[in-house]
Amino acid sequence: MIENRFKNLIFKFFIFFILICFFLINLNKLNFGLPFFLDADENAFLKSTLSYLSFFTGIKPDLIDPIYAPLFNLLLILKFIFFNEFLINSLDFSQIKSKIYFNPKLFVYYGRIVSLTITTISIYLLFLILRKLKINLYLISLSLVIFSTSLVTFSISTVNGKNSFYLLFFLIQIYFFLKYFLKSEK
Repeated sequence: MIENRFKNLIFKFFIFFILICFFLINLNKLNFGLPFFLDADENAFLKSTLSYLSFFTGIKPDLIDPIYAPLFNLLLILKFIFFNEFLINSLDFSQIKSKIYFNPKLFVYYGRIVSLTITTISIYLLFLILRKLKINLYLISLSLVIFSTSLVTFSISTVNGKNSFYLLFFLIQIYFFLKYFLKSEK
C-alpha cells in the first residue's frame, strides 16, 4: 500500500515536471518573429479578439472564428496584462494603453502566452483521459513526452490562434464522454 502511494506520488511529480518543462521551453520561443513576422492565423484571430473591444478599437466584429475562442483569449490576455503590467510593473491604465498602442507586439505576445497556457492545460487533460482509460503509467508518461515534444504541439502552443482552444475543447469533450460512458458501463 505504501509502495503504491509512493509510485503514484513520483508519477505525479513526473507529470508536473513534464508540464513545467513544456511551458518553460516554449516560453523562451514565444518572441519568435515578433514584431515583423506573424502567422496568418494570428492576424485573423487577433482581429476577432480585438473585435470584442470594438468600443475602443472601432473594429467591427466578423464571424471568422467561433464566438468563444476569441472571447476566452481576450479575457485571459487582459488578465495577463493586468497581472504583469499593473501589479508587477506598477503602471496605471493610461500608461498600459500607451504601451500597448505604441508596441502592439505586446498584445500578440500575451496572446501567445495564453495559447501556451491553454496547450499546457490540454496536455494535463490528455493525462487525465489516459488515466481514465487505465493505461499503464509508463505508457502514459511516454505518450505525454511524445505529445509535448511534437511539432504540432509546438505550433499550436507558440501561435496566438484558435487551434489551442480547439484542442482544449476537443479533449474536454473526450474526457466527459469517457467519464459518463465508463460510468454507464458499471
